[in-house]
Amino acid sequence: YFDFDPLHALLKILSPSSNSAETCSRVLYALSGLLKPNAAAVKKMSVVDGWSALRMCLEDSEIRVRRKTTFLLNTLLLPSQPPIKHRPSHIRKCATPNPRKFACFDAL
Repeated sequence: YFDFDPLHALLKILSPSSNSAETCSRVLYALSGLLKPNAAAVKKMSVVDGWSALRMCLEDSEIRVRRKTTFLLNTLLLPSQPPIKHRPSHIRKCATPNPRKFACFDAL
């Protein structure tokens, strides 16, 4: 899919002045699917001026477009890590927290 250069085509459609909010929202959804699992596509965003296109979307008059753009940028910026399933062994649950301490730690 990436060999067909969809990034350039999607960014061309993304121009808010020439397309409806619905079209821009769909393009942002497609960009999200392309960029999230693909480090090469994220790197290519600089080459094709994709970050400027997303900045323009943040200035769009439609709240839906701004919201989807913000969500996409947030997803790309925050690392995806699996949730912690258990507390580290040196942290214990406090029955009555001590107001002078920020957290309850066992002696290390």
